Amino acid sequence: MARLVVGVLCALVCAGAAQAAGQAADPAANTPPNTPPNTAPNTVADFTLIGPLADAKAIRAARPALTEPALEFTVKQTGGDGSETRTVDLAGDFTVDYGDTSGTLTDYALRRVVALDDKAKTFRNYSLYATVDFDMLETANRRYQRGALGALNLAGKTHALDAYWVQAELKIVDPQDGAPALVRRRAKDGSVHFLLAGQDVASYALSKAALTGAQSASLAHYLRMASGLHPAIIAEIQASGRLPARVAFAMPPMRKAPAAQWIFGAGRAVKAVYPLREGTPLDAAGEAGTLAPLVPLMQAALAGAAPGKRSAADYDAAIAGAMTKRSYFPAFILAMEKRLQYGAAAACAGSDCPTLADVVKAAGADPRTDALKTALAARGEALAGAIATLAAMKRDDLSDPWMLDDFLANTYVEAGEPVRALPLFESALRANPYIPGFYKDLGDAYRQAWQPNLAWFCYDTGRALPGGAESEVLSHITALEADIARKHPEFF
Repeated sequence: MARLVVGVLCALVCAGAAQAAGQAADPAANTPPNTPPNTAPNTVADFTLIGPLADAKAIRAARPALTEPALEFTVKQTGGDGSETRTVDLAGDFTVDYGDTSGTLTDYALRRVVALDDKAKTFRNYSLYATVDFDMLETANRRYQRGALGALNLAGKTHALDAYWVQAELKIVDPQDGAPALVRRRAKDGSVHFLLAGQDVASYALSKAALTGAQSASLAHYLRMASGLHPAIIAEIQASGRLPARVAFAMPPMRKAPAAQWIFGAGRAVKAVYPLREGTPLDAAGEAGTLAPLVPLMQAALAGAAPGKRSAADYDAAIAGAMTKRSYFPAFILAMEKRLQYGAAAACAGSDCPTLADVVKAAGADPRTDALKTALAARGEALAGAIATLAAMKRDDLSDPWMLDDFLANTYVEAGEPVRALPLFESALRANPYIPGFYKDLGDAYRQAWQPNLAWFCYDTGRALPGGAESEVLSHITALEADIARKHPEFF
């Protein structure tokens, strides 16, 4: 995942090393999972307006409308995670689910999930793609676990991993998992019950309140995000065109919690007001979690005010100076950093700049160059040696030693050790918060570590940088999002 950034650079300098290692060139080797070849990216959002560090005023300005006709009803829950009563507004392109002191705003127009904290009077802003991506990856992960236990003749231990429970929790229906053997029965009172292996796992009863097609679709969105109902049952409720009077669903076996029952209040037509009020403070530290110490630096970079910013001309001058001093490897590393920050199209500003080919050729005199090429091309069992090479590489003559941190961290991610990569990526980002690829790399490490909200925090912040959304590496995230939406439009 994170090695996409290294791959962009390695494509320029590593071909010989890959061939020397007996590896065939693989143009898709650095493509993130779930990104199909030749997938056109979706429309690039303006992450300065809707990204995780955007303020409430900007998010409101990005909205198509701030008031919409809506269906409002209450949900009284018993069992499950505890007793509570919530108020739900189903508007045209957003849903609000409010408890006593907090609420969840799901904005389908902006594809964001906003956590509203009325007690602290703050909000947090997350990507809807992060939620769906995690559900997709976790569904595949549980399929793998189910298969592994089955191969060990421990199929009896996989009850909690059965397709029904995974699909009811994560809402991803994949043909590879098969359809659960649900038995549908209608009770004398008109309620519909679903049995799995003789156990009543879900039920619903409909009210007399008719819904429009749009309201039924919004209700399905809400049930998919908030309930433990299986997607097939949600689809059945949606097709009925009526508001439920009640629903019930068993909790996943691993939760060891009683079944939840929801009683729906009568629906009424209202004019819903977008609940994120202008001036509501962003809880950036809470949103960023372990990345909170980096938030001020990221905000400064978005404003172009972080220290150490270099123009393309600054890089050209530094590269030319290093070449003049015959510091060829430092010139090579500077050229790679410039490439990451400004892309392939950033031409030399002067008339006598050394070309990248000149720099690479000259750097060949330094044994570190070949060692770096080999390390960047490493895969599989060769990764342990690559890690040792990069960790030991001499760096005291480099003006940008953080580039080696990034390369080493990428190699840790490739080796399946994202936790070891995180502090190195953070070190690189602290040194140069203007490079979109550093945000991509850090996000990939968090994604591999099963922390999707932090992954998209990095992706979206990187795309809020000037030119970040169009950068070579982060455009792959935009393509990944398009693929997620194509595969699972029901979430959007």
